[in-house]
Amino acid sequence: MRDFIKKTPIHNSNLNSPSDENRPPSLTTADHSPRPSNSNHHQFYSLSSRGGGSASIPRNAGRSSGAAVITTSGTTGRLTGKNVSNTGGSGAYNVSTQLEELTKKINGWKQQSQESFIKSFESKSLAGCESMRTLAEDSMDGRKRRNPADVAYFVAKEILNGERTYKTDLEVICVQLKRELDEAEEIPQGLFQNVFSLLQPIYESQGTLLVEIEHRLSTWESRTTNTHRPDDSQRIGDLLLKQNDALEQYQNYLIRLPEILAEFDIAFRKNKAFEQFYRGFEQYRYCYLPLTAFLLKPAQRLFQYQSSLERLLTHYPAHHSDTVNCESALQNFRRTFSTVHDAVSVAEHFTKLVDLQRDLLGIDNLAVPTREFIREGCLLKLSKKGYQLRMFVLLTDVLLYTNRVSNTTGQFKLHGQIGVRGMMVEDAEPREGMEHCFTLYGGNRALMLAAKYV
Repeated sequence: MRDFIKKTPIHNSNLNSPSDENRPPSLTTADHSPRPSNSNHHQFYSLSSRGGGSASIPRNAGRSSGAAVITTSGTTGRLTGKNVSNTGGSGAYNVSTQLEELTKKINGWKQQSQESFIKSFESKSLAGCESMRTLAEDSMDGRKRRNPADVAYFVAKEILNGERTYKTDLEVICVQLKRELDEAEEIPQGLFQNVFSLLQPIYESQGTLLVEIEHRLSTWESRTTNTHRPDDSQRIGDLLLKQNDALEQYQNYLIRLPEILAEFDIAFRKNKAFEQFYRGFEQYRYCYLPLTAFLLKPAQRLFQYQSSLERLLTHYPAHHSDTVNCESALQNFRRTFSTVHDAVSVAEHFTKLVDLQRDLLGIDNLAVPTREFIREGCLLKLSKKGYQLRMFVLLTDVLLYTNRVSNTTGQFKLHGQIGVRGMMVEDAEPREGMEHCFTLYGGNRALMLAAKYV
């Protein structure tokens, strides 16, 4: 608030006019009529605000001092008044001192109002943040709030989430694919019968396991945790141990998987109706991966079971009630996985090669039993037009380099291939603004390549 003081000299009063920057509220006379020389007359000072408020200061004359009475209807404003000297008093009334005190009081009221508003605003904001934090905590898992240090619960929760995803993946084959085949007339049904007969028992046993784990976790979350005396609901190893009967089903399916994939590949290349059906099925929203990737899900789930049990045994003390069950279940999963490991490895490499062959134009018979996939990635190949981006695929016997075809199918066109036998790689000096450069020699070709990152 910026106040201005305007002083009108009356009688013998000598009030020094302050500077414009530090001038207090302006002092003007209420009227300019002549004043009597009686020492007992009164002085009035009027305080008027810019917003319409006003205050009056009557000064009672006396022989020794004067009294001031202030009435105001505003908190801030301009001071105007009528000053008549007290000739019978001991000295002139110090108006400047009164004005300073009044200004301090007004500023104090203003500061108190601001502080009160800020405190109220902060308290409401803090209350809102606390409410949001409480809602967030309430939405979290109740078991986590009671005992956030229990690693076993979170491993069990991870197993539950994995089972739900696993069920969705199995449904793509056992439910969605089966329904689409029933509606298709030109597709040979016998080609998929081996898949359904081997995968359906796994799907059913997995559904039973999922229900048991959901019930176990629900009971685990609803009970008050006691880490010193855990009850029977706070364990998961006994449920995984029951999967020992289903492991034989996994073994039968995974051993036959390379043969099933080979039959799919032959039908895809020789039967146009099957190829059209296959590509059309992969376009559905629920088929978010290549169809062959869903066929590999049981093998991946076995490895996930094994990893979860190893983490539980790392957390459990030796005397824990779930330790024996976890150890027995882990041994069963390891035994099964070691039996099907070779078949799973062949199936994974064959699946990758089949997917590459379907995405590459200009090459046939890419998926052969003696060939394995190693690595794929993008490199910059130097040509007459400068560096061009190319996709390289490294296999056990050949290196392929391709470029993307400008269509919506996401396919690549083969540009060339170099045999791995006798191939040499040599570092090169930076060129064309690229730092990580090298030259690849193979047969009668030399490719000048560069990588953006290493």
